[in-house]
Amino acid sequence: MAAIYTNAAQTSPAQRMQRAIEKQDWQGIFSRATQLRSLINGSDAVHHINSRTIAYTNVCTIGCSFCSFYRSPTQRSAYVMNVEEAVNFAIQAVQQGAVRIVIQGGVNPECSLAYYTEMIEAITQALPDIQIDAFSPREIYGMARHHGSTIESILQKLYAAGLRGVTGSGNELSPDQISTGWRDWSHVMQVAQQMHYRTSATLVWGFGESWQQRLQRMDELQEMHTHALAKGEPGFAFLMLWPVQQHNRMATYNEIAQVIAVARNMFPTLPHIAAPYLPDSALAQVAIAAGADLLVH
Repeated sequence: MAAIYTNAAQTSPAQRMQRAIEKQDWQGIFSRATQLRSLINGSDAVHHINSRTIAYTNVCTIGCSFCSFYRSPTQRSAYVMNVEEAVNFAIQAVQQGAVRIVIQGGVNPECSLAYYTEMIEAITQALPDIQIDAFSPREIYGMARHHGSTIESILQKLYAAGLRGVTGSGNELSPDQISTGWRDWSHVMQVAQQMHYRTSATLVWGFGESWQQRLQRMDELQEMHTHALAKGEPGFAFLMLWPVQQHNRMATYNEIAQVIAVARNMFPTLPHIAAPYLPDSALAQVAIAAGADLLVH
């Protein structure tokens, strides 16, 4: 592990990790990752969250090149759930064992602000003891833009409706999102943390980006988390590393393990590193061996 800490006082964590990767010191990186997991959580215990997602609409005007979920407003397969449908979905999910409900869709300009607040009010009233994390920073940014409002005002209205957590989706390293997408995502997250929302971060990788680009984004996320904690704000509850899965972009288990191990090294104060959101027990074991300690299903 010496490569990770060579000249530590003169270099940043990202630079030290870049050096370790260039030297192919994967044994040291993996060893330190599992040590950090035990040190941060006090044990080698793996946590599990049974979570269900309400995909309330598949209409989205962003049009990310890698997304197979979104539809344009004019496509026949486009849909928007009504509030009653969303509530029924949430109730059924809890009856099936879910302890966390995620509400997430697309950036749909046809959805009114009242639609979002009524959905939150109805679900939190029906399930007052269930953790609700709703809307990605990109969705919240879209709400503000389409309704002529500010991020602060949108988050205040959602908070008044009963929302206490936002999701971390929309943070991708794709070529069309790596700069402007990050700017909008990070701004919404900073405001949410200032308002003491529960937040998490998802980092979607595997678009052909370099290790340097991955490390830069991890460094930016760690800096956000550290600054939030220093100000008495909650920071991120966990980080999920999600490999993009397309017919021409399929990450190997070894690549997934490497990214998770590097992330655990890069986030020494983050409580949890989550395994990818994939129903694969073998992949979960790979992720745990690499330093992950949280399984979200």
